[in-house]
Amino acid sequence: ATPPRGGNECLVAAGFTEIPSEFGENHNKQVSLRRQKMVTKTKAMRTLVMTSMPSEKQNTVVQVVKALGGFSIVDRVCESTTHVVSGGHRRTLNILLGIARG
Repeated sequence: ATPPRGGNECLVAAGFTEIPSEFGENHNKQVSLRRQKMVTKTKAMRTLVMTSMPSEKQNTVVQVVKALGGFSIVDRVCESTTHVVSGGHRRTLNILLGIARG
């Protein structure tokens, strides 16, 4: 049979497997060869939002984020936002959206 196209596949081992019993006997169990489709999950890029911050502090945050990697900086909170950084004690829309999204 022709394997299905698309996605990653891997072969599951074929042969015999020993399964020990509680009485010391070994039972051989035949394992068949089959294809399993591997699920490839792409991790969404995490985003960071800055609000109520002076330009010099924003530049510092941008430098740190670039050095550490793994984040993209955006202007508004969205589904991929994991961090909201605030320059002061204010209730901006981005802060409230960040809290609401968890």
